[in-house]
Amino acid sequence: MRSWFSGRVTAVPAGARLEFRTEIEARGLLRVALPLLRRRMPRDLARDIALIKARLESPGEQRPPGPDPFSHGSQAALRAVKAAHTLAWFSIEACMMYVLYTGFARRSDRRAGIAAAVVAAESLIFAGNGFRCPLTQAAERLGAERGPVTDIYLPRWFARSLPAIHVPLIGLAGFLHARNLRTRR
Repeated sequence: MRSWFSGRVTAVPAGARLEFRTEIEARGLLRVALPLLRRRMPRDLARDIALIKARLESPGEQRPPGPDPFSHGSQAALRAVKAAHTLAWFSIEACMMYVLYTGFARRSDRRAGIAAAVVAAESLIFAGNGFRCPLTQAAERLGAERGPVTDIYLPRWFARSLPAIHVPLIGLAGFLHARNLRTRR
């Protein structure tokens, strides 16, 4: 997901004028979550405008009293990133299980190839990003604690072990399908 926000406060004779623009571009599976975000945005926007107004009208204060004004909206976006990442993980792992199943069943067909392509694409993205999921960076920008397992709804011990679990499974699947293709000839 990409999001942009720009804003400007200018003085006018009657006080101040606030202009802002927000754009959200959802990609892939996160498009499913976009309607939920859009439903929530007007309420969050009204709260944010009130906080901006309070900050502009308060003399000498650096920030309004109370919690961080943008933490609630950021938390909603962080939850959306975590949910999208978890959904993507389940989808990719379902493909991995299918590739393993068809390998053991000696069925190396087009569906197994498509599932293998999904797993390979995910692995290439992971490796191309320095062995770090791009959604981890998005989650950290939204306020998640730093670390490799803060952007997914899985138990920490399990999420931390995913690469160590996944790599041998990819190797096993590759071996099984290579065996299947050799015996076809």
